[in-house]
Amino acid sequence: MDVRLRGKGRITIPASIRRALGLREGDKLKLSVKRVGGGAIILKPERVITAKEIKGF
Repeated sequence: MDVRLRGKGRITIPASIRRALGLREGDKLKLSVKRVGGGAIILKPERVITAKEIKGF
Protein backbone atom coordinates (compact mmCIF):
# COMPACT_ATOMS: atom_id res chain seq x y z
CA MET A 1 0.00 0.00 0.00
CA ASP A 2 1.45 3.37 -0.97
CA VAL A 3 1.20 6.61 1.01
CA ARG A 4 2.51 10.06 0.14
CA LEU A 5 4.77 12.16 2.35
CA ARG A 6 3.10 15.53 2.90
CA GLY A 7 4.18 18.86 4.34
CA LYS A 8 6.08 18.74 7.64
CA GLY A 9 6.78 15.02 7.02
CA ARG A 10 3.19 13.89 7.60
CA ILE A 11 1.63 10.69 6.26
CA THR A 12 -1.88 9.31 6.54
CA ILE A 13 -2.27 5.71 7.69
CA PRO A 14 -5.01 4.26 5.47
CA ALA A 15 -8.36 3.58 7.16
CA SER A 16 -8.16 -0.16 6.42
CA ILE A 17 -4.86 -0.40 8.34
CA ARG A 18 -6.20 1.70 11.24
CA ARG A 19 -9.28 -0.54 11.48
CA ALA A 20 -7.22 -3.76 11.28
CA LEU A 21 -5.01 -2.58 14.16
CA GLY A 22 -7.78 -0.93 16.15
CA LEU A 23 -6.06 2.46 16.00
CA ARG A 24 -7.95 5.61 16.96
CA GLU A 25 -7.20 9.30 16.97
CA GLY A 26 -4.85 10.13 19.85
CA ASP A 27 -3.26 6.65 20.04
CA LYS A 28 0.51 6.66 20.48
CA LEU A 29 2.79 4.92 18.01
CA LYS A 30 6.47 4.05 18.45
CA LEU A 31 8.60 4.84 15.41
CA SER A 32 11.88 3.07 14.69
CA VAL A 33 14.22 2.86 11.73
CA LYS A 34 15.74 -0.32 10.36
CA ARG A 35 18.79 0.38 8.22
CA VAL A 36 19.21 -3.00 6.51
CA GLY A 37 18.19 -3.77 2.94
CA GLY A 38 17.59 -0.17 1.90
CA GLY A 39 15.98 0.90 5.17
CA ALA A 40 12.51 0.77 6.66
CA ILE A 41 10.35 2.89 8.94
CA ILE A 42 8.50 0.81 11.52
CA LEU A 43 5.44 2.11 13.39
CA LYS A 44 4.15 0.05 16.33
CA PRO A 45 1.10 0.88 18.41
CA GLU A 46 2.01 1.69 21.99
CA ARG A 47 -0.69 -0.28 23.74
CA VAL A 48 -1.97 1.33 26.93
CA ILE A 49 -4.15 -1.01 28.95
CA THR A 50 -6.98 0.72 30.78
CA ALA A 51 -8.53 -0.33 34.08
CA LYS A 52 -11.70 -1.25 32.20
CA GLU A 53 -9.73 -3.72 30.03
CA ILE A 54 -8.07 -5.49 32.98
CA LYS A 55 -11.27 -5.78 34.97
CA GLY A 56 -11.69 -9.44 35.87
CA PHE A 57 -7.98 -10.33 36.00
